Amino acid sequence: MAHKVKMWIPVILAIGWSLYLNDWTRSITGKLIYGDYIGAYKLYMGDTDKLFSKNELEKFNSPESGLYLSILGQVFDVSKGEQYYGKGNTYHAFVGRDASLAFITGDFNDKGLTDDLSSLTNKQAKLLNNWLKSYHEKYLFKGKLVGRFYDQYGTETPEYRKFLAKVLEAEVETSEKDKVNKIFPPCNVEWNPEEGTKFWCTNQSGGIPREWVGVPRQYYENPSSPQNSRCACVDLKGQDYLNNKPNFREYKDCAKDALDIKLALPSNREKLEFRRSRLWGKRPVPTKNREEQRRREKMRENGSTPWSSLRGLPGSTRLEYATELEIAGVSCIPLDGKSSNSIAGSRSKDSAASKDKY
Repeated sequence: MAHKVKMWIPVILAIGWSLYLNDWTRSITGKLIYGDYIGAYKLYMGDTDKLFSKNELEKFNSPESGLYLSILGQVFDVSKGEQYYGKGNTYHAFVGRDASLAFITGDFNDKGLTDDLSSLTNKQAKLLNNWLKSYHEKYLFKGKLVGRFYDQYGTETPEYRKFLAKVLEAEVETSEKDKVNKIFPPCNVEWNPEEGTKFWCTNQSGGIPREWVGVPRQYYENPSSPQNSRCACVDLKGQDYLNNKPNFREYKDCAKDALDIKLALPSNREKLEFRRSRLWGKRPVPTKNREEQRRREKMRENGSTPWSSLRGLPGSTRLEYATELEIAGVSCIPLDGKSSNSIAGSRSKDSAASKDKY
């Protein structure tokens, strides 16, 4: 008996090896391993999605042939959106190819119109996957593109599975963030160029209904990185706050129990000194802009130009400037330690405070 079994072992191995070398059987096996039982059955029965080659997809680039595009290797007929995808229109660059990366970057040059997604973060991968879902809802699915995301049998490639892993990680991260937001809900926020930023808490701020109101605090996911913070409403007597107290900071010069907080704008002199140290002390100002900047500095110093106007500076500099002011901890003014929980009440106090302070 043992002798007969030994005789069959080489035969079984030879059959298994020949099946493994066959792309068709290997694709079926791959689908079974990854849990795609329906896909494996369809492939076995020959009932598969239409598979496009890159050359074939390129031909579908006009209303006559049809306007087809691929996103994540899945091909859609977008002919009913000709006003967007027709020749000469905004998104025609997507037609006849897979330019998945451009859905995220918005880069429509030759380098940006690619299906190479290796540069995407987990969050960006999730966003792109949402684009795919929206195309399934809006346009007609036509098949799959053989290449980066699907092989010649329509089976997902390792690269596509790597992308899906990023999406899954992003969903886990989002779930964790949602949990934190439920425990420490975001503050309501309002900004205007004359008065600055206002934060306040209600029992529904952040879109999270709850029994308590809470007070605004600066929340740091990573206390060692002070640049990354947000305003959170916290229950000062709650165990969640007490357990995570190192992650919170009070707003400077504000009452501990203030429900409404305003980040006050600095005086013209403070603005001028801050800008001079930021723009002239830490890095040189371009020569061609120097005279114009000095002229505007003089105007602001004299109070003849509103603080909200930074038109003399490049956009990136304005952004850095505003960001650094926030990080620098511009002092905040509590409107009223006993202010109303209602938004309307908060806004009425804003109005009164504006007359007194600005």
